[in-house]
Amino acid sequence: MHQQGVAAFPYYFVGIDSLAELATRQDRVCVLNITGGESRTVTPVSHTYSGGNIVCGTAPGRSGTVMNTPRGNIPVYGNIAEAMEAGHRFNVVVIYLPPSGVRDGVLEALRINPNLKKIVILTEKVPVHDARIIRSLGQMYGVDIFGANCLGIADAH
Repeated sequence: MHQQGVAAFPYYFVGIDSLAELATRQDRVCVLNITGGESRTVTPVSHTYSGGNIVCGTAPGRSGTVMNTPRGNIPVYGNIAEAMEAGHRFNVVVIYLPPSGVRDGVLEALRINPNLKKIVILTEKVPVHDARIIRSLGQMYGVDIFGANCLGIADAH
């Protein structure tokens, strides 16, 4: 047991000070590759469980479509810029991109959305070199990054 206790660790978590801040119903979420194989199954369940906080998704070539969920439709755009131009505001991005596209997806989210606070990367097998770059980008932009290979984040309260 450490006598000093647990203090803030500034090197990885840059914006979250408490576990209560990891997942809240006030978060607004954009899902990258929302129409992909796994996301197509998981997103409707997540949308319902979260109380409907997924505001939009992206999928190249699918702009103008919607994902039907029990909690309501989620609009789909070709990229993050289109979603923001349509008026959607979000502070969390969930990434279901293929491993080779994760780094670019993170960079797009960071560059385009100044309100971004958290990125959750569910993709497996992200190259180590890309993971290091992603971590550095998170620190540089002050955004907390969970993953890759994250199972997701849920608050049961």
